[in-house]
Amino acid sequence: RPRAGCEGPRGKLKARLRWSLRAARDGWAVESGQYQQATGRLPSWWTDCPPEQRGDAFYIQAFWRLSTCRQFGQYLGPIPWHRIIQYGERKGLDADMIELFVEVILELDDVYLSDLNEQRRQAAARSARTDQRNQNKQRRR
Repeated sequence: RPRAGCEGPRGKLKARLRWSLRAARDGWAVESGQYQQATGRLPSWWTDCPPEQRGDAFYIQAFWRLSTCRQFGQYLGPIPWHRIIQYGERKGLDADMIELFVEVILELDDVYLSDLNEQRRQAAARSARTDQRNQNKQRRR
């Protein structure tokens, strides 16, 4: 299966998911006017929202519904393959369409999990910097 970073023919769909993940995370600053007040402009990522293509809504909706089927633990697991198949069958997709559907959902899942892992990495780095500052403050006392 194609991995995140290999855009292929579904690059716009994956870009739209990346945009919606960022909007969910950072959009409050734009919508509240805080970002524009601080910078005098809207962020470029906000105005570069990829347009929705015909059929995107089906895949995006399916992806979010199937995301509820993943394993939860210390980290989120991928969407189980058999759940994607079941969803496609329930929607009445034929065998060829199910194969394509699985491919698309797995590619979207790669985007989602990559974004989540990057957010965790950034949060861990921020936490380490905060811990280091706190230790430095205590040494000065």
